[in-house]
Amino acid sequence: MKANARIFVVCALADTTIINTHPTYNEKELLLRLAEGDEQAYTRIYCHFQQRLLKFILPFSIDRTEAEEVVQDTLFKIWTRRETLAGINSLEHYIQRIARNLLIDRQRERAVQQKYYGQILSTDRIEAQAEEDYLLKQYHIIARDAINRLSDKQREIFLLRHSGDLSLAEIAAHTGSTIPAVQKNLTRAVQFIKACLINNKDWTSLWIISIYSFF
Repeated sequence: MKANARIFVVCALADTTIINTHPTYNEKELLLRLAEGDEQAYTRIYCHFQQRLLKFILPFSIDRTEAEEVVQDTLFKIWTRRETLAGINSLEHYIQRIARNLLIDRQRERAVQQKYYGQILSTDRIEAQAEEDYLLKQYHIIARDAINRLSDKQREIFLLRHSGDLSLAEIAAHTGSTIPAVQKNLTRAVQFIKACLINNKDWTSLWIISIYSFF
């Protein structure tokens, strides 16, 4: 394990022996020792600020997990920047500023990701709609071709039923047929058109969705 990572883990464990050895928190002294790489000084600073910083950052975080991660990242930066901290007037203000900036960075990153995913979803919806419109157009072309291949009687009855919206009795009166004859021709026409659509396998899935919009 690298030295920095090892120090971070030791500090996270909050060694009570070290705390008891240093009952008084002397920030200037601790910063001088920290600048020299003193791990015990870093542990003392970590333990002193961990809960304070968590309480400070928690109200601005989406949840406790994020707040804890920001606290850990912030306090680890104290170690990585240790050689530059000896002249700081208020370590607490410095730490709070780091935490606030880290949280803002997270929020910005989250906003960018949400916008990016929103654009992807929007693009996907547009592309899906365009593809569906194209398939629907092809579906109607195939259906119209199938209708044109019906016998004259079946085509007339089918169109009167589905375009003219006539009842079976009205179709029978219009064509001079019996209602059973109209029903028989209509059933055969629908079966033929559906068979034509199913045989065009490229449009089968669309037919399952949209067959009733046509019929």
